Amino acid sequence: EIIAKFVDRMKDDHVKLSETLCSDFDGISRRALSTPKDTEELMALSEEIKTIRAPGGKMAQIEKELRHTKDRLLFLCGETQMTPRDVRLNSDVFTWPSRIEKVFLDHESIIGDKTNTYQEELKNRRSRFQEDLESYQRQLEEFKGFADPNQVDKYHQKAQKLQEKLDKALETIDQFNLEEEAYGWESSSYPLRNEVSQNLAPYGRLYETCATFVANHDKWLHGDMTKMNPDDIEQEVSATWRSLYKLEKELGDNAKAKSIATATKKIVDEFKENLPIMSTICNPGLRERHWIKMAQIVGVENFAPDESRHVLTSIFKNISFSSFLIE
Repeated sequence: EIIAKFVDRMKDDHVKLSETLCSDFDGISRRALSTPKDTEELMALSEEIKTIRAPGGKMAQIEKELRHTKDRLLFLCGETQMTPRDVRLNSDVFTWPSRIEKVFLDHESIIGDKTNTYQEELKNRRSRFQEDLESYQRQLEEFKGFADPNQVDKYHQKAQKLQEKLDKALETIDQFNLEEEAYGWESSSYPLRNEVSQNLAPYGRLYETCATFVANHDKWLHGDMTKMNPDDIEQEVSATWRSLYKLEKELGDNAKAKSIATATKKIVDEFKENLPIMSTICNPGLRERHWIKMAQIVGVENFAPDESRHVLTSIFKNISFSSFLIE
């Protein structure tokens, strides 16, 4: 009875281990015969199956288990009856080694076919990418003809869109290089991308500087004067002037682009003349007596600031505050 229980237990273990081996074979087969969707998956699949088949890998472990399974089966055949299900399972597990070799041959065929396919696709993508770069270069040429200071917002948006394409191009180049490395190819370089980006940079800075100043200029002149900080405004105006001065020099070979910088710098110069006045009337230290005094000088009934009174209204209209001095 004890021997019978031992045999039954061994038989149960044999069935479970055989089922595990069949499951392992099936899993390897499905993975080996899967179709990689791109170069990254192709390389990962190829490396995975190589690792499985390498000495000491998963296949070596399975072969070792198979030998143990064969020894158990030989013992069990002399001690117990095998059911039809047991016979089918034993047949399945011991025919897998020959079937898995066919699977590996088919896997190598898949890897070879997909390698050729994806290499050819990579070559085509690189060719199209070079064409894209040439189109970016043509787009860059358009900036040389832009000369209307009133269109700097539009120019700025165009420059931003082109820069976004160039930024994405860097990612594309990195992806190309990863794939090229995977295939053992020499890494490709695209100097035209950097050339376009470098030549676009001063235009981008010009349009951004001008567009930012135009927006700030409107805010300063028409915004709530109670929220103005004269020191911040002065720093911003000075920084803008210096940037435009440098851009005039940098864009000296392009008369149209330089004209935008010059025209905007002229507006900045004119605005700078009003900074002392803004510094005076936006002074948070002003008290009611100061506003009364200014109202008398200007000749208006009320001069005190509120949310609806604009700095533009306060400064211009031929009003001079040069003689005003806070007591």
